[in-house]
Amino acid sequence: MRSAQPDAPNALVALSRIAKPRCGEAIVTSLLAPGSEPISSTCSIRLSSANVITHPLVFEGSGASGSVLDCNGATPDVSAGRSRKEKTVIVVRSRTTGSGTWDAPSGVTVRNCKIKGFVRVYGLGENANGEAMRLSSHNAHHTAFAQASAPKDVRIEKIAFDAPGGIPFYVGPGVTGAALVDSRIDGTSTSVAVYLDAESANNSISNNLFMIATEKRELIAIDGSARNRITNNVFEQPANGGIYVYRNCGEGGVIRH
Repeated sequence: MRSAQPDAPNALVALSRIAKPRCGEAIVTSLLAPGSEPISSTCSIRLSSANVITHPLVFEGSGASGSVLDCNGATPDVSAGRSRKEKTVIVVRSRTTGSGTWDAPSGVTVRNCKIKGFVRVYGLGENANGEAMRLSSHNAHHTAFAQASAPKDVRIEKIAFDAPGGIPFYVGPGVTGAALVDSRIDGTSTSVAVYLDAESANNSISNNLFMIATEKRELIAIDGSARNRITNNVFEQPANGGIYVYRNCGEGGVIRH
């Protein structure tokens, strides 16, 4: 049986969950307007159930910490995009400061959405093969640096995913404390349903229903990611495998720690 966690970290997580004030009407009007240009937000947004959003929404840097997107049943839909990037509808990411450090958001929440597209959370890179990851991976403190540079405590809850041929939820390098909970993952993927990438840790995948059909891979891939909790999920179509655990030998010159 695990011992109770100390109060201080719990207090810090609770602090990061204090919601940002609501956005003004201008950003909501921009989101509801026709188009597919990404829109950045550093405030909280509540939509109406009849809303359909075709703009990708980006929460970037510490300025976005504590932001909440409550779709209230609305549909963020970028499924008409031609590429994986164009089909990514929610992004929570760090931004480089240009001085070798990264400014990371924490405590971002996305809930009550009908998502037709993908969600990505990342720090040093969208995946573990980029140049920033390669340079960092040659240092002994790579794991600590990747985690300090990446988003923390991002919560994706009560989401109905309809994946348009790709990975619905991708947890990028160094991300810690991400959670996918109380959600339904449907649609199709040429890869997996959930990917936990290198040097990420302490993430949670709980109380979800996996209905998605994968082309040839498993539903959840844990690739060089540590101390995660995967509990109380239902896999309806695990024809190609349920949960696979990897320690990748490295790609693009990136050393896996």
